[in-house]
Amino acid sequence: MVGVDAAWQSLRHSPVQPAPWIALAQDYAAAGLSWQAGYAARQAVRLDRALAGRLDALGIGAWREAAAGDAGLGRAV
Repeated sequence: MVGVDAAWQSLRHSPVQPAPWIALAQDYAAAGLSWQAGYAARQAVRLDRALAGRLDALGIGAWREAAAGDAGLGRAV
């Protein structure tokens, strides 16, 4: 998970740039963490919609759906 750590460090310095979010999505996808990868992918697309096709190529499932994976985070249960 060294790549994930580096990606988060990069995000600390430039959270409004899509590149660190893409790197994080790639690292999470490589680690088999699909909902985390989807979250990072959605953040990257919020910053640059043109990246959607590139993120589709990562094969992280239904990352475009807001209800996928991390939808329950922050909700009272």
